[in-house]
Amino acid sequence: MKKLFTLFVVGASTICLAQHSVFELIDYGLNNSLEIKRAIIDNTNSSTQLTNSYLDLLPSGSVSVRKNRSYDLEDNTFDSESSSLSISKSISLNDPTYYNIRTNEISNKNSDLSFENKRKQIAANIFWKYVNVLQDNDNLEISKKNLAILRRTYEISLINFENGNITKYDLQNAELNVLNQEILVDEYENRLNESRHELFTYINMEDDNDELLAPEIGMEIPQIDNYENSDLKILANNIKRSKILLRKQRLNLFPMPSLNLNYSYGTGTDVLDFDTYEDDLSLGITLSYNIFDIPNLRNNYIISKRNLEYEKMSYEIEEFDNRKNIDFALEKLKALQKSYKLQERKLALAKENYQKAEKQYELGLIDLNELETSRVNLFSAQVDKNNKYYEFLKKQEELNLLISDKILEKY
Repeated sequence: MKKLFTLFVVGASTICLAQHSVFELIDYGLNNSLEIKRAIIDNTNSSTQLTNSYLDLLPSGSVSVRKNRSYDLEDNTFDSESSSLSISKSISLNDPTYYNIRTNEISNKNSDLSFENKRKQIAANIFWKYVNVLQDNDNLEISKKNLAILRRTYEISLINFENGNITKYDLQNAELNVLNQEILVDEYENRLNESRHELFTYINMEDDNDELLAPEIGMEIPQIDNYENSDLKILANNIKRSKILLRKQRLNLFPMPSLNLNYSYGTGTDVLDFDTYEDDLSLGITLSYNIFDIPNLRNNYIISKRNLEYEKMSYEIEEFDNRKNIDFALEKLKALQKSYKLQERKLALAKENYQKAEKQYELGLIDLNELETSRVNLFSAQVDKNNKYYEFLKKQEELNLLISDKILEKY
């Protein structure tokens, strides 16, 4: 849906630190997630149940060997022995084995879809938390750079005060601006610590304050024509399963024919004398009808039919809501893209204005308040542009979840 480019390092550092990419942390989180482990167990159990339903197609069979010795009142012994092999199979028009296979096949498909949904959701959660760390880290770096600017401004103000060019009030304002920015830096540091804590706690990993690499992702708006939402596919499969079970309940209202096959092979004398073995094959057709159970079966059929209608309505509503959410997400992406481009222009103008204001302040052409206004405009433009970019990234993956596309083209 979008192309990932080369990774680049966020934040300057004077020492060599270990680094983590978003893919590394997502892989680590998926491998250590209890939710994923539970989903794997559920998915495996579903496959096992499907296998068992296929095995139910096999006929019933048993093998027995018996040897017996009995005594009468005169202590005479009587030996007897027998051996037998029996195989039987019953097939009915409404055979439960057939319906178990059909419903378990659907349940297995839903299990696969649910497992993939869980992986995508956890991958998206990790990505969003990862982006929050990058966003807070960038805002902290912007705040620190602005603090350096204010400290330089204070030094200029101190020189101007000593030369009698500004009043003590102006000098104190310059110092107050420094203190306010130091407080803001502390706030951003706390936000960064909180976002890192949320990220590494979520993936069950120790945070060694290693550097995080930011994937540079293009800000393209995707074209969505055809898509298959996994949640909708699960709902559609549930409707199929309900239709199958409803058909079974409907057939229960009619006389039920069944075919019974029985085969036996054995002896009642010497088990080692195969000449004494005899076999028997019987084939029968039965027609049964539960007369007194019909009202109960009919009521169950009506209840299931109502539930099926409700499932169909739920699917239509869910499909409508999903389409509206996709449209809204696309509009939001367009708005964020437009806003980001405006923020780029705003930032370019703010930089230019501040550079001019700084030179004019050094020459004594403007006062501190005018310089501070230019700096605040620059700082807000930097932060706003940064926030819009990361908000766009998060919205992109939110859209991927809505259309059940891969997260970061991988998960």
